[in-house]
Amino acid sequence: MTAPMPHAEAMDEAERIAHLAAQITTSAQALSNTLSKGLQRGLEVPVSGEYRRLHLPGNPSKLTTDDELRTFVLDRIELMTFDQVVSAVAKVFPPARQISRSALHRWWHRTGKHAIRHRAQPDVPSRS
Repeated sequence: MTAPMPHAEAMDEAERIAHLAAQITTSAQALSNTLSKGLQRGLEVPVSGEYRRLHLPGNPSKLTTDDELRTFVLDRIELMTFDQVVSAVAKVFPPARQISRSALHRWWHRTGKHAIRHRAQPDVPSRS
Protein backbone atom coordinates (compact mmCIF):
# COMPACT_ATOMS: atom_id res chain seq x y z
CA MET A 1 0.00 0.00 0.00
CA THR A 2 1.07 3.54 -0.59
CA ALA A 3 1.54 5.90 2.24
CA PRO A 4 -1.13 8.60 2.49
CA MET A 5 -0.01 11.93 1.01
CA PRO A 6 0.42 14.85 3.31
CA HIS A 7 -2.18 17.58 2.92
CA ALA A 8 0.14 19.97 0.95
CA GLU A 9 1.10 17.33 -1.62
CA ALA A 10 -2.55 16.38 -2.12
CA MET A 11 -3.42 20.03 -2.80
CA ASP A 12 -0.58 20.35 -5.32
CA GLU A 13 -1.81 17.23 -7.10
CA ALA A 14 -5.41 18.52 -7.12
CA GLU A 15 -4.23 21.85 -8.59
CA ARG A 16 -2.30 20.06 -11.33
CA ILE A 17 -5.35 17.95 -12.17
CA ALA A 18 -7.57 21.05 -12.26
CA HIS A 19 -5.06 22.84 -14.50
CA LEU A 20 -4.91 19.88 -16.92
CA ALA A 21 -8.72 19.65 -16.96
CA ALA A 22 -8.91 23.36 -17.84
CA GLN A 23 -6.38 22.88 -20.67
CA ILE A 24 -8.35 19.95 -22.04
CA THR A 25 -11.58 21.97 -21.94
CA THR A 26 -9.94 24.91 -23.73
CA SER A 27 -8.48 22.64 -26.40
CA ALA A 28 -11.82 20.88 -26.93
CA GLN A 29 -13.60 24.24 -27.33
CA ALA A 30 -10.99 25.45 -29.83
CA LEU A 31 -11.34 22.22 -31.83
CA SER A 32 -15.13 22.51 -31.78
CA ASN A 33 -14.95 26.14 -33.01
CA THR A 34 -12.56 25.20 -35.81
CA LEU A 35 -14.78 22.34 -36.96
CA SER A 36 -17.89 24.55 -36.81
CA LYS A 37 -16.26 27.21 -38.98
CA GLY A 38 -15.22 24.58 -41.51
CA LEU A 39 -18.73 23.18 -41.68
CA GLN A 40 -20.27 26.65 -42.06
CA ARG A 41 -18.03 27.37 -45.07
CA GLY A 42 -18.73 23.97 -46.53
CA LEU A 43 -16.31 21.37 -47.69
CA GLU A 44 -14.13 22.36 -50.60
CA VAL A 45 -14.14 19.23 -52.71
CA PRO A 46 -11.87 19.68 -55.73
CA VAL A 47 -13.53 16.97 -57.78
CA SER A 48 -16.80 17.90 -59.44
CA GLY A 49 -19.51 15.39 -60.22
CA GLU A 50 -19.11 16.03 -63.95
CA TYR A 51 -15.38 15.30 -63.75
CA ARG A 52 -16.08 12.00 -61.99
CA ARG A 53 -18.89 11.15 -64.38
CA LEU A 54 -16.49 11.44 -67.30
CA HIS A 55 -14.11 9.05 -65.50
CA LEU A 56 -11.21 11.48 -65.81
CA PRO A 57 -8.15 10.70 -63.68
CA GLY A 58 -6.95 12.86 -60.81
CA ASN A 59 -8.47 16.17 -59.78
CA PRO A 60 -9.56 18.92 -62.14
CA SER A 61 -7.32 21.99 -62.23
CA LYS A 62 -8.32 25.29 -60.66
CA LEU A 63 -8.68 26.70 -64.15
CA THR A 64 -11.18 23.96 -64.96
CA THR A 65 -13.31 24.45 -61.86
CA ASP A 66 -13.02 28.20 -61.14
CA ASP A 67 -15.01 30.14 -63.75
CA GLU A 68 -13.85 33.57 -62.57
CA LEU A 69 -10.20 32.55 -62.63
CA ARG A 70 -10.56 30.93 -66.06
CA THR A 71 -12.24 34.06 -67.50
CA PHE A 72 -9.50 36.24 -66.00
CA VAL A 73 -6.81 34.08 -67.61
CA LEU A 74 -8.56 33.85 -70.98
CA ASP A 75 -8.85 37.65 -71.10
CA ARG A 76 -5.07 37.97 -70.74
CA ILE A 77 -3.55 34.84 -72.24
CA GLU A 78 -3.14 36.16 -75.78
CA LEU A 79 -1.69 39.48 -74.61
CA MET A 80 0.77 38.29 -71.95
CA THR A 81 3.34 35.57 -71.38
CA PHE A 82 2.53 32.72 -69.00
CA ASP A 83 4.75 34.33 -66.34
CA GLN A 84 2.91 37.65 -66.70
CA VAL A 85 -0.48 35.95 -66.45
CA VAL A 86 0.60 34.07 -63.30
CA SER A 87 1.82 37.37 -61.79
CA ALA A 88 -1.47 39.08 -62.65
CA VAL A 89 -3.42 36.23 -61.04
CA ALA A 90 -1.25 36.50 -57.91
CA LYS A 91 -2.06 40.22 -57.61
CA VAL A 92 -5.82 39.76 -57.93
CA PHE A 93 -6.68 36.37 -56.40
CA PRO A 94 -6.05 35.02 -52.88
CA PRO A 95 -3.35 32.33 -52.46
CA ALA A 96 -5.87 29.46 -52.47
CA ARG A 97 -7.01 30.44 -55.98
CA GLN A 98 -3.61 31.18 -57.52
CA ILE A 99 -1.98 29.02 -60.17
CA SER A 100 1.56 28.12 -61.09
CA ARG A 101 3.21 28.59 -64.46
CA SER A 102 3.28 24.81 -64.91
CA ALA A 103 -0.43 24.49 -64.15
CA LEU A 104 -1.23 27.28 -66.60
CA HIS A 105 0.92 25.64 -69.26
CA ARG A 106 -0.73 22.20 -68.78
CA TRP A 107 -4.23 23.71 -68.85
CA TRP A 108 -3.43 25.82 -71.93
CA HIS A 109 -2.24 22.85 -73.96
CA ARG A 110 -5.10 20.60 -72.83
CA THR A 111 -8.08 22.94 -73.10
CA GLY A 112 -7.24 26.64 -73.00
CA LYS A 113 -6.25 27.18 -76.60
CA HIS A 114 -9.43 25.41 -77.69
CA ALA A 115 -11.51 27.65 -75.42
CA ILE A 116 -10.00 30.74 -77.09
CA ARG A 117 -11.01 29.45 -80.53
CA HIS A 118 -14.60 28.84 -79.46
CA ARG A 119 -14.74 32.16 -77.67
CA ALA A 120 -13.43 34.11 -80.67
CA GLN A 121 -16.11 32.83 -83.04
CA PRO A 122 -19.14 35.14 -82.85
CA ASP A 123 -22.59 33.67 -83.10
CA VAL A 124 -23.39 34.41 -86.71
CA PRO A 125 -26.76 33.32 -88.00
CA SER A 126 -26.52 30.85 -90.83
CA ARG A 127 -27.72 31.84 -94.31
CA SER A 128 -30.52 29.45 -94.98
